[in-house]
This record gives sequence, C-alpha cells and structure tokens, in this order.
Amino acid sequence: GHDCPRGARQPKGNADYWIAKIDRNRTRDARVADELTAAGWRVLTLWECDLKQPGWEERLITALRRETA
Repeated sequence: GHDCPRGARQPKGNADYWIAKIDRNRTRDARVADELTAAGWRVLTLWECDLKQPGWEERLITALRRETA
C-alpha cells in the first residue's frame, strides 16, 4: 500500500492488524528494492491506481526508454 490520494483508505475492520501488515509490506518492499538496486537492477514500482489513469502506457514506455538509454 501507499498513500494514494486517488484511493487510499484505512481498513475498517481489525485496523491494528492491517496497519501493521501494510507497514511491514512497505518496509519489505523498500528493502527488496534496495537489494535489487545494489545487485545492479533498476527498480520501477507500478501501483494499480497508476494503471487506471489515462495515458499510463505512454508514460511507462517513456520511463523505460529513459532508463535504458
């Protein structure tokens, strides 16, 4: 999860569990991205909400071209 202004919402049931789980996921995702970067990979994170926006395909292609140039 991320703090998306287009759809982020707090869980209603068992909030303590979900908040802790999301926090662990964020920590893990950051660690894995750092490990991949250290291993020579370039990391690009795509969120589901990004894929719902018009023109996302062109923005992705532009980003990939920029990173591979």
